[in-house]
Amino acid sequence: TTLTIGATNSTGNSLSITNGGRLFTVGAILGTNSSFNSAAVVGSNSLWNVGGVLHVGFGSNTSYGNSLLIDAGVVTNVTSISVGGTFSSGNTLIITNGGRLFSPGAFTVIGRSGTGAFSTNNTATITGNGSRWDIGSQTLNIGQSAGGRSNRLWITDGGLLTNGNVNLGTGASDANNNHLVLLDRKSTRLN
Repeated sequence: TTLTIGATNSTGNSLSITNGGRLFTVGAILGTNSSFNSAAVVGSNSLWNVGGVLHVGFGSNTSYGNSLLIDAGVVTNVTSISVGGTFSSGNTLIITNGGRLFSPGAFTVIGRSGTGAFSTNNTATITGNGSRWDIGSQTLNIGQSAGGRSNRLWITDGGLLTNGNVNLGTGASDANNNHLVLLDRKSTRLN
């Protein structure tokens, strides 16, 4: 079944997968019309098989501050992902300490909006040697459609974004001020 962490008008809900824990779902929403919800996949043997679409922040203008942390763990089988969906802001994805995210699906977006909507100040960070986001030959859109503004992808300290392309500000004339930031020359690459 689809997992919802933080349903309408709720706040501060959390999911933790640690110490080799494994979770299998059929898609997931982290904060739908809901704020400050979190999910963490921590430890080298910890796994979340999403098995469908993953939204980190989705819904009305009360959907903000939701976060997904992948700290040495693995999140896989993500058919599509949005970090900051329509009418949401300030949502985060962090991949660190060798964590891995595999999302070879139809859409991969940081800041996805639409007509009359907004999606702003959403951030994804890939940091640390071995930390990787594999987008499976798809295109990552940073700031998509009208109102997709001020969204960011940070790649630092050896982090990798692999197997795809990147578009900054796509689909509308006001998808502005979106950024891809490479912070060092250590071993950071965009493949």
